[in-house]
Amino acid sequence: MYRRGIVNYNGGWGIIVGGKASDSDLDEGLNVYENTSGAVWFKGGLGKYSLSSNNNASDPPTVIKNSSIINNHGDGIRNDGAESFSIFNTNISGNSGAGINNSNLTATINAKNNWWGNSTGPSGSGTGNGDKVNGNVLFTSWRDKKVSIVSVFSENIMNVTAGRTDSIWVSVQNFENVNDQVNVTVSDSLSWIVGSKNSTVTLKDSLGAGFFVRFAVPANAVANTTNKLNVSVTSVANPNLKSSSQALVKIYSAALERISIVPDSVVIGQTKTAQFNAYGYDQFDKEISFDKTWNATGGNISNSGLFTAGNQTGNFSITVKNNVLNISATAVVRILSSIPCLNKIVVSPDSIKIMPGHAHQFIAAGFDQFDSTYTYNFKWTASGGNVDSNGTFTAGNTYGTFYVLVSDSNGKLSQKAVVIISGTTQVEEEIIPHEYILYQNFPNPFNPTTTIRFAIPQREYVLLKVYDILGREVTALVNEEKSAGNYEVRFNCGKFSSGVYFYQIRAGNFVQTKKFLLLK
Repeated sequence: MYRRGIVNYNGGWGIIVGGKASDSDLDEGLNVYENTSGAVWFKGGLGKYSLSSNNNASDPPTVIKNSSIINNHGDGIRNDGAESFSIFNTNISGNSGAGINNSNLTATINAKNNWWGNSTGPSGSGTGNGDKVNGNVLFTSWRDKKVSIVSVFSENIMNVTAGRTDSIWVSVQNFENVNDQVNVTVSDSLSWIVGSKNSTVTLKDSLGAGFFVRFAVPANAVANTTNKLNVSVTSVANPNLKSSSQALVKIYSAALERISIVPDSVVIGQTKTAQFNAYGYDQFDKEISFDKTWNATGGNISNSGLFTAGNQTGNFSITVKNNVLNISATAVVRILSSIPCLNKIVVSPDSIKIMPGHAHQFIAAGFDQFDSTYTYNFKWTASGGNVDSNGTFTAGNTYGTFYVLVSDSNGKLSQKAVVIISGTTQVEEEIIPHEYILYQNFPNPFNPTTTIRFAIPQREYVLLKVYDILGREVTALVNEEKSAGNYEVRFNCGKFSSGVYFYQIRAGNFVQTKKFLLLK
């Protein structure tokens, strides 16, 4: 889901909604510009997604508001497969195709109260001089001025339990004056807000700025009680520019809905131990405590989730269950022989672009069946040039795509890196990856530092976090938006105790977890 974000300079569409599971949803506070094919393509249905319902029950749900969709090299918004929806309080201008192109004959797009780039309104189906509208688009009552200041709550409806102190994030942008200052006033209908209700916020570049609104829910608040939050924002530079936004805080009674086991799979040796932890989540996916019963095959497990493997090898299961609600979760345990052996080879980098005659150092790491570092004398071979026994590749004089191959002595295990020999660049550079990858850290085990590498094929907001054996967050190594590319992060565990830790990446819909071992 996109909320308060910049989507720009993509080679295709900025955002695609529907059509496949990995496609993105929309939201508010967007700034979508300079995308080659267009800004937003509703390729398929909205599915379960809509931003909000409108005050007028007859209007379709809103999917874009308080946003800017400008100067794209195609349609601003194209609808091929979605049902009816609404867009309002958004700048739709300067797009080389249509501002809105609705080819779905059964859908109506409610696009009232938007800025079309001209005070006369949209062209195409309209009679104005702004961006064109095509198809069944309702565009009357357009804005005669640009949308400038917008304020956006991180959630439209925040569900909380009684007796809880919580907070909600508010983002503020000024599309016209990105470094403006704004005066902010917050209020609520039930007087739950904690702290100052008035402040001045300094915006910074096109992402604007934000702040938390803290509130304390009374312990005696009953389920379905609703508190309405309001934020009003006024530009310091131009007090005529104002914005307001609302959100609801709703009380609910938490009930166990699902259970998760961390980790969800492990590989261990015979008679070795592994710690599992179970987490319960309620109907709004918030953590909740619950009574649990553990069961295991292939060994024994304690009431605290500590599994001890038996002497059998193979795949076995760990199950945790809440017997009252009959809700359970299962993890997989693979028990291997305790004798270490080479099981995997990782070569870094996995792809480069290089000029003829230039050299580049590749590094190979071996890992055993438990993902621990395994020392091995690897065999190196290459095409398009020469590689020595230490992994140093020297490019030949022929342009093209070649490879560096590292393998074990009998060739049963190997890993290949792609080499592009080209004269079009003066600097060796890594190739943009085609898939999401989280690599095993190196070295592993380690003391006190190790390197974690990952790859993302497109611009995403990336979270890379480290957890201890109990599933508690230790630190966040990455918490920001990243462009497509290959990355590495060094992690220093100097202040942590020896033991097993886990690192997990979240980038878009890609989530993966790996284990590493700190030995002091």
